[in-house]
Amino acid sequence: MKKTILYMFMALFLFCSVIVACTSKKEGETEKGAIDKMTDRAAKEMADSIQIPLQKARAAAKQQEDKMRALEEALKDK
Repeated sequence: MKKTILYMFMALFLFCSVIVACTSKKEGETEKGAIDKMTDRAAKEMADSIQIPLQKARAAAKQQEDKMRALEEALKDK
């Protein structure tokens, strides 16, 4: 009887310690490797290389619209 209680207590202690050991937050704090950093940098450069021409085109279209509005207003004033 005493051995059974002792074994059950030891099993419970072992089970609780395994649960506590497995719930550490160290796994989520891993640092990115060199390949991941290079991939992220390349992706950012590609996104920027696509966005810059689009922004320039939008700015040119806005300038054209502004000129057309100014021209229409000038014609309305006459």
